[in-house]
Amino acid sequence: MRMSVDKIKIIGLFLLFSSGVILPNLIISTGFTKDSPSISSSFEEGQISIVGKDDWNSSGWSGNGTETSTYLVENLTLTLFNIDSSDVFFRVQNCICEVPADLYLVSNGTIVNCTFIDSVTLDSCRRMQFTNNTFRPDELVGYTRVALTILDSDAISIEDCQIENWQPYGIKIDVSTNCILQNNTFSECGIFVLIITPTMQIGSLSSLPSKSFGAAIDPIPNGGGLFMDTCMFCKVLNNSFIDNIGYGFSNLDSVDTIICDNLDINNGLRPSLLRCNNNLVMNNSLSSLTLYTSINCTLYLNRLESSGLYISGYLSNYVHNVTQNTVAGKPLLYLLNERDTNYDNAEFGQVFIVNSTQVVLNNNQVSTVINIIYSNMCNVTEVSCSAISVIYSTRSDIGYSEIIGGLTGIYCRESVETLIHHNTVINTGQGISISYESENCIVHSNQIVDARNNGISIEKESNMCRVENNTITGSAITQYDEHGGIFFYYAGIMIRSHNCTILNNTVTDNQGYGILVSGYNNTIFLNFLARNEEGNGLSNGNGNYWDNGIDTGNYWDDWSGSGVYTIPGSEGSVDRFPNGSNGTSNDGLPITTMILLLISGTSAVVVVLALILVIRSRKSST
Repeated sequence: MRMSVDKIKIIGLFLLFSSGVILPNLIISTGFTKDSPSISSSFEEGQISIVGKDDWNSSGWSGNGTETSTYLVENLTLTLFNIDSSDVFFRVQNCICEVPADLYLVSNGTIVNCTFIDSVTLDSCRRMQFTNNTFRPDELVGYTRVALTILDSDAISIEDCQIENWQPYGIKIDVSTNCILQNNTFSECGIFVLIITPTMQIGSLSSLPSKSFGAAIDPIPNGGGLFMDTCMFCKVLNNSFIDNIGYGFSNLDSVDTIICDNLDINNGLRPSLLRCNNNLVMNNSLSSLTLYTSINCTLYLNRLESSGLYISGYLSNYVHNVTQNTVAGKPLLYLLNERDTNYDNAEFGQVFIVNSTQVVLNNNQVSTVINIIYSNMCNVTEVSCSAISVIYSTRSDIGYSEIIGGLTGIYCRESVETLIHHNTVINTGQGISISYESENCIVHSNQIVDARNNGISIEKESNMCRVENNTITGSAITQYDEHGGIFFYYAGIMIRSHNCTILNNTVTDNQGYGILVSGYNNTIFLNFLARNEEGNGLSNGNGNYWDNGIDTGNYWDDWSGSGVYTIPGSEGSVDRFPNGSNGTSNDGLPITTMILLLISGTSAVVVVLALILVIRSRKSST
């Protein structure tokens, strides 16, 4: 049935009224009016996708891309942030970026007050500024990405930003120039790398008890807050590097970097300059600092904590301008090209003696390490410190000093004719280590107590050395790696070189071996060995002699009392004259003591016989 005309009119009026109410509401809710400019769909959806100037012109954002009227993007949650080939002025502020941001061939951009939960990459960019941004990853991305990567770029400024919990790095700058990082905070950046060590026994070559098995898995810190690689004319100013897993900052192969007024606290690895040239490091407060094969750097007014300064490389890598720095609150003494100089009765935080001759340190207090490097005939006497290193030097004399708590008490590397005598070394990692072709060294009359590894070690082709009259006790702690099930074996005296003489040492109450020998043609006699838990001796070399070849061997507290003493190990060595067994009994005394008693007893007999003869002659004369 057809509708009446009146009904149709009523329906038409209703539809017209409904349209007049609904459509304006739709226009208001979307933001469109008939006078509105055209706005791209990327703006509607919180997306920035720009390729070239034309995309900016059609974007609908306010501004015209000039320095005085920048394009402005603000207050968005960004689900796309890609800019390619743009040199107009733009500003992104108060945004949250949930996705990786990629900027390529971009200039004149400013990013302010934004939060990034995924990585940002700048490739071939110029004159970009990041200010007051927060880089804090989502849990799913923080373990595999760098917060901000800057590659092949120039004049990038990062200021007042918070960078935390990124792995492996917070900010990584590669092959870039004139970048400035200022007033930023880096924290909890870096990663642990698992290093798998195959089954091994430290301190021996074979014939150890079969306690070793599996492989060690050691977590090693890596990455860190800031990493710069192959950069020029960059500045790192007034940043805080705190509680990072790896480095606070690390600079590799970079030239003319300025690193000033920074704070580095409680990071897993020490800040480092690796193969850098002409870097200025000034007025920083650092846990420590490493210069690795770097040249011509200036260190001025820095405050280093107890780990101090570490430098490695050849002589040219020690030629730096190091002035007015402190270590553990005391002056860092850096002597370069000194001649015939004495330093007496002073306190230092750390000492470097580089390319110098006849420098004498006498009766000084040093908080950390004394380093003698590429020097000749230098003398350290009556000094207290945590460690002494002698590297690439000749005829150094280290004596009458007290060394407590260092990683290695006295370390000698590629240095010849070093004399180490009458020192007390307590609670160190290694006690005294002669290594890397340090030939003709003499180690005598030292006392080593509680060295966690070897008490005295002669190794790595450090041949023709003499170890005499030393006392080693409470050392050579056998260590067990619970991750891989490995036992690490050490010794009171460890010899892994050739043609050395080990004479008249007292080696007792050590957890590892007493004397452990590999190499060849070493002579070991007149030593007192007792109560060493893994065994008093172990011989794994070739042609080593455990007696003097005539009538004198060593004292062994576990000798049976008759016959030779068989030395455990692959070599099959024996001591033919144990415990003075050539006509003597096993009375539990060191050989030196028995010799003294024998001498004194003989003297007494001579005196008595002389008296008898005198008395008889007097009687006969009367």
